[in-house]
Amino acid sequence: MIERLEEQYFRFNRWLSPVGAGIAILFGISVLVGWGYDIDILRSFPQETYQAKPLTAIGLIIAGLSLFALVTDHGTRPLLALGNLLGLVFAAIGVYIVADQLLIDLDLGSGSLLFADRLHFDPLVPSGRPAIETGVVFVLSAFGILGLGRRSRWAVLAANISTVVAMMIVLVAIILYIFDFRGFQNIPGFTSIALNTAVAVLVLTFAILLAYRERGLLSILWSRTGGGILARRLFPFIFVVPIIFGWLRHQGEKAGLYGTEFGIALFTAGTVIGFGLIVFFTARTIESFDLRRQIAENAVVRKALMIGSSLEPMMIWSPERGILEWNTGCEKLYGFSAEEALGRTSIDLLKTRMKPGPAEFRKVLEELGKWSGEVEQTTRSGEMVITESAYQLIESDGELLIIQHDRDITERKRYEQAIIQAKELNDYTINSLPAIFFLFDSAGRMKKWNQNFLRITGYTAEEMRQMQPLDFIVPDDHTLVAEKIQEVMTTGKAEAEARLMTADARVIPFYFLGSRITVEGQICVVGSGTDITAQKRAIEAAKESEERYRLLFDSNPCPMWVYDRETLQFLAVNEAAVRSYGYTRREFLSMDMTQIRPEEELPRLYQRLAGEIKTMTHPTPWTHRRKDGSTFEVEITSHALEFNGRPARLVMAIDVTERERAVEQLRESEQRFRRMFDIVSIGIAQADAQTGQFILFNRRFAEIAGYPAEELRHMTFKELTHPEDAEADAQKFFEARDGKVPQYINEKRYLRPDGSIVWVRVNASFVRDADGTALQSIGVIEDITEQRRARDELLKLNATLEERVEERTRKLETLNRELEAFSYSVSHDLRAPLRAMDGFSQAVLEDYADKLDENGVDYLNRIRSASQRMASMIDSLLGLSRVSRSALSIGTTDLTSMAREIASDLAAASPDRIVAVSIEDGLTATCDPRLARIALENMLGNAWKFTSKTENPLISFSRGPEPGEFVIRDNGAGFESTYADTIFGAFSRLHRSDEFEGTGIGLATVYRIIQMHGGTIRAESEPGQGAAFFFTFTK
Repeated sequence: MIERLEEQYFRFNRWLSPVGAGIAILFGISVLVGWGYDIDILRSFPQETYQAKPLTAIGLIIAGLSLFALVTDHGTRPLLALGNLLGLVFAAIGVYIVADQLLIDLDLGSGSLLFADRLHFDPLVPSGRPAIETGVVFVLSAFGILGLGRRSRWAVLAANISTVVAMMIVLVAIILYIFDFRGFQNIPGFTSIALNTAVAVLVLTFAILLAYRERGLLSILWSRTGGGILARRLFPFIFVVPIIFGWLRHQGEKAGLYGTEFGIALFTAGTVIGFGLIVFFTARTIESFDLRRQIAENAVVRKALMIGSSLEPMMIWSPERGILEWNTGCEKLYGFSAEEALGRTSIDLLKTRMKPGPAEFRKVLEELGKWSGEVEQTTRSGEMVITESAYQLIESDGELLIIQHDRDITERKRYEQAIIQAKELNDYTINSLPAIFFLFDSAGRMKKWNQNFLRITGYTAEEMRQMQPLDFIVPDDHTLVAEKIQEVMTTGKAEAEARLMTADARVIPFYFLGSRITVEGQICVVGSGTDITAQKRAIEAAKESEERYRLLFDSNPCPMWVYDRETLQFLAVNEAAVRSYGYTRREFLSMDMTQIRPEEELPRLYQRLAGEIKTMTHPTPWTHRRKDGSTFEVEITSHALEFNGRPARLVMAIDVTERERAVEQLRESEQRFRRMFDIVSIGIAQADAQTGQFILFNRRFAEIAGYPAEELRHMTFKELTHPEDAEADAQKFFEARDGKVPQYINEKRYLRPDGSIVWVRVNASFVRDADGTALQSIGVIEDITEQRRARDELLKLNATLEERVEERTRKLETLNRELEAFSYSVSHDLRAPLRAMDGFSQAVLEDYADKLDENGVDYLNRIRSASQRMASMIDSLLGLSRVSRSALSIGTTDLTSMAREIASDLAAASPDRIVAVSIEDGLTATCDPRLARIALENMLGNAWKFTSKTENPLISFSRGPEPGEFVIRDNGAGFESTYADTIFGAFSRLHRSDEFEGTGIGLATVYRIIQMHGGTIRAESEPGQGAAFFFTFTK
């Protein structure tokens, strides 16, 4: 109980100085608030006494901030400097107050610095100046604060004494207030310090004295000895008892209850009895403490004896005196003798490294009395060992000692690291499997899976964690798989064929194998699944072609037979078996399978036959025996079937002599492949990631670098790099090595020993340890000297590109002018003959129709029709040419209104037709309105034309399936979908002119307009089903 109270006291005592500083700050702030808002109780308590002055409040705030900065744990150098500076300001305020009071003929204005217009609030001191004793205690307290940063013993003593004097002054003032006096008002030249100011300064001076801890006059309060306990018990009563009995005496005398003599006797007796009782109870506490200390000291002695005899490393050390006890376990583990260790602290001797820093370690040790954890220690030979260390804080003869108990766990940590590496290798292996891997517990929660599982099923890892095993299986197979899972839980393993369903509803047949294991005390199922789609297809194909294979049985060049699975009797053999084994067919059918094998092969045969797998392939050769006793190696493939109602197997034996020869050739090929590393056309090099020294490289890299292989092995990549590229290259390498970028890729120059330069492109990745530290770099080095030279030439060529573009632009402008001239010629020169042909033909028909027979009239009509079509085609071509040369005027265009106007014009031109036209509202596009109208007129005109022979014609204009897309549909004649890409060419017609008139230029014009806007257009159609044109304006 005592020890717990003492520990609570020490933990509480650490905060007394900061709390005292905070009280001083809060007091100062409250006084300023009282003056600012005219709150009497904040300025003086009790009221109608002297009031705390604004300058006094400012001084106490500065003093509190100064003390707080100096006593804060882990205070930085700037914070300590700030604390000392504020302490000097606090002292200056005190000097200023004293000087303003002493210099009677000179008003320094200490009372009118703040709230000068409110000084009438204090009738006792209308000048508003703080009391002279306030300035004195400020100066004395400031000396106490500034002494916290001093190391000199005499400076600390002087600072403590000045603080005690300040405390005495304010304590006298407080006692006078308690006895109904008004401070120092009867002393000439003095007014009086306010009661609330005196209390605040008393708290501040007490906090200053406590801040010195073991260095100050109150150091006994920090002692863990009996004297410290006695001081801590009596210290509060030193103030309380005399004040209480003095106040009782004064009140009795004031009330006339007794005279002065009786009052003195009462005060004396009360003080004696009070201190007697306190001393008695404190002595009992000290006695109990001493008994416990003796017990503790005996325990320390026993611990010392135990430490000396313990085989594990144990030691006792003091923060001040270093190591005091160093046992043989320490000598054996760390290599230091007792003579070398004594007098040095454990942390310095063993270069201890722990997760909490030294300051945090000491703080925990002081607060809790113990600390334990894993630490790294260094032996005498420089080897690092990892220990599980326990530190316990004890007290012996008033001195704090630390018992340290270490347990070497270096091998255990290495084993744990090996386990982690093995787990990583296991994870890598699992993720490298071509099959799917899974692990789930008895409740069906998915615990682990490989990347192939995610890839095949299409689920994310987060989705996997929420799913059950049956969620991946086709519902029809749920019962089967559930039974197999139960079989695994019961018997330890099971296998099954079931259909797996992916996230996008694909169904894949799988062959699953599962086993029961225990993971972290929980029963789980671990297994794998193999996609057997190919095998399924093969089996189905085998079933479908069984009869065909039966026909091929006898003509197969490989020996084949069918045997009874129960009796092993041969049921059928082919001619190849008869030839290979030397038995007649009759002899074969009277034998069983064991008779064509040597005796030593029979156990292996029986083991294989015990399984029930439908199809078996035995890649390991079997030894078979011929009739003449000779043996040979064969590879067996067998398939289960029914033969004449009996369970049987069809077997094919393949002589593997030739294959073994091929395997040997393959082995030689593999060796040749390994040698290709040295003859590959690009350089490959492996280097130490930290030093850059080359470890391994091929012949091509040595050729690129220009150094002999022996010399190159002792070089680094930096030594090869051209000096002008070295710094930038090293920066890129370090960024990739440290993981800031995923890969190192750079083009740089190598400087060869003969002074020549070669440009290379280096692409490197890194091999890292478990902590992510790069160990080695593996790079591919490509000689790009010729590429660089070609690129430089290309850059030179591009330099003249602008001149060539300008030249071609001029030629293009010339061609455009010629095209315009040609268009003018077509428009005027070609139209005249056509008009003449049409006009003269019409004149002949009108003037000579009665002289012509029917054929003549028909010929003239055909001439007119052809000339008119030719004129129409010329007009269309000129329109297409004008469209191609038009400049775009882009703006927001209302396609709905435009399409309705065009449909209205088409309906007016064909009043005898009834066509259902549907145009969606709100169709707008960013395009050239004039060209957009031409495009819509052509497409809607085509729809109108090609629905002319359709019952219930329907035309629609609406939004397409893609953003910004529009579609015009009709239910007209349509066309073959194979022509969907050719109909946009000029003069492209898919119908005869006698079916549907037209020039074949309309859709070419539409395509040119859409292309000018940067849009797209496509067509979909089937003959007799109409057509749909999808288009976009993207500019």
